[in-house]
Amino acid sequence: MLVWNKDIGKFNTSATAGYNYAYSNSYSYAANAEKLVRVNDYSLSNAVAGTMTASNAWGIGKSQSGYATGQLGYASQIYMDLSGRYDMSGILEEDKNHHFYPSASLSWLPSATFKLPEIINLFKLRAGVAQVGHGIGTPRSNNTFSFAPIDYGNTKILNIGGTLVDPNIKAEVTTSYEGGFDLALLDRRISAEFTVYKKIHENQQGSIPTSPGIGYGGMLTNIGTVEANGYEVSLNIVPVRSRDWNWDIGFNFSKVESKITKLSKEYVPTGQTFYGNGPNIDLRLAVGETIGTMWAHQVFTTMPASSKYAGMIVLDDNGEWKYSNAEADRKAIGNYNPDFIMGVHSSVKWKNFRLGFVGSFRKGGKYISDIERRAVTDGHSLLTIGDKVNGPNPWTVGGRDGETGGLPWPDASKMTYPQQAGLVATYAMYGTPVPINDASYFQGVWLKPGGDPSNDADYIVNGANPLETFYGLPGLILGAQYWSFPQSLVRDATNFKVKEITFDYTLPNSITSRLKVENVVIGFVGRNIFQWNKADKYVDPESAFEGIGQNQGIVGKALPSIASYGFKVSFDF
Repeated sequence: MLVWNKDIGKFNTSATAGYNYAYSNSYSYAANAEKLVRVNDYSLSNAVAGTMTASNAWGIGKSQSGYATGQLGYASQIYMDLSGRYDMSGILEEDKNHHFYPSASLSWLPSATFKLPEIINLFKLRAGVAQVGHGIGTPRSNNTFSFAPIDYGNTKILNIGGTLVDPNIKAEVTTSYEGGFDLALLDRRISAEFTVYKKIHENQQGSIPTSPGIGYGGMLTNIGTVEANGYEVSLNIVPVRSRDWNWDIGFNFSKVESKITKLSKEYVPTGQTFYGNGPNIDLRLAVGETIGTMWAHQVFTTMPASSKYAGMIVLDDNGEWKYSNAEADRKAIGNYNPDFIMGVHSSVKWKNFRLGFVGSFRKGGKYISDIERRAVTDGHSLLTIGDKVNGPNPWTVGGRDGETGGLPWPDASKMTYPQQAGLVATYAMYGTPVPINDASYFQGVWLKPGGDPSNDADYIVNGANPLETFYGLPGLILGAQYWSFPQSLVRDATNFKVKEITFDYTLPNSITSRLKVENVVIGFVGRNIFQWNKADKYVDPESAFEGIGQNQGIVGKALPSIASYGFKVSFDF
């Protein structure tokens, strides 16, 4: 590494340059015996015949990087920073990758250039552009057939297959643009920062289908571009500052939205494609799609907007909901990304005592409660008891008995339509020696036998007339929507969490100097000790957004938030 620092008149200059090289060569061999002839003899020769397997692996890698940074400043007012990194990797010639990642930034302090009002301690304008790479991951020379034989008695079974790598594939690259300002007022009692940015993630990679006749299952290539736009604001205030007292409070606000701006036609020939993101939930890939939008895989069939029953669910000849899982009928049911996130932190200090607080408010965003879905299906949820317990809902009507919302069963012999009479005759006394008012039904409209689907007069609202209603048992009706229709499980992810509260004491220097240590702090810390959720107090919405990849926005089998309390001691030598 080389370093340069030199002042020339009003100009300040500095630079750094460096180079690194890495080479790796690894081999591994393994053997496994599933059964032994003699107990406690773990030698390979003691393996039962036909039970020993062997494997080996090897790998070679080489990478080189050269980098340089430079800064030019003028009169402690204007600064320009430049940097560049050139990466080289790969062993074989067709496998070599070369990437150059530059960055540049410019900042200006008007507070140093002009004589501004005394209340302004700092005013800084800044802008920058930077590019980083993510490599290719799979070597271009990986266009080989896999060899993974399986023993079948004394015979080897071999599957031939593999994945092509586009010889012209490009490394994924993220280019960032940002601009903003910093401001400090009133002896820095008030300070603020604002940043607006755009990130363009180009050359994203994925596999496109290939003809099975060539022996490969697909080809890895560049498939699209995602663009993110957002801004961040921070504000810090010090209302009290004296010899013994200090109180500061700060806020951080961030908002971002990402969209797909480019997709390969070979990857999505029809302009869009869906892939699973949980039970009956899809994510869509299409130009213009906002990242995080969840789509219902199965969608209720509803009456058209021109009907007097517009929006009501259509029932089939058994009184059950009609639905479609065709791509053209799928509907967006919410986005798991928040509208914004705001953090707050504050501390109050009196002499050597300090009380600190950190909180986070997440506004908006949706999640799907798979916990609720499974609880309803297993009968462990209050939602399966009845309307008088949970209140009315747009899906079903009924209850386990009259006290919980169940309805009386009508006389089957008086019902207008035979299909409905048959259901009542079957279920009215099902599994019980005495009558129970537990009749329930799906909400919606159904078409009279032989009716015209385009004529509103031929539709009947289920439940409007007890003698013209498709009834069923509460176990078959209540909660049925939660298993197959995720739109009924959409919940608001808005929440506020107290992430940390601390109370500590810093020992005086008169004591610590004797011990030859500094900044000795003794204190108490509590984390995640309170949370408010708009939708459900028993679920932490943030558990739906952990990790990356699939199942984002899904709360399923998540552990409750864990509050912790502890005692801490810290010091410096």
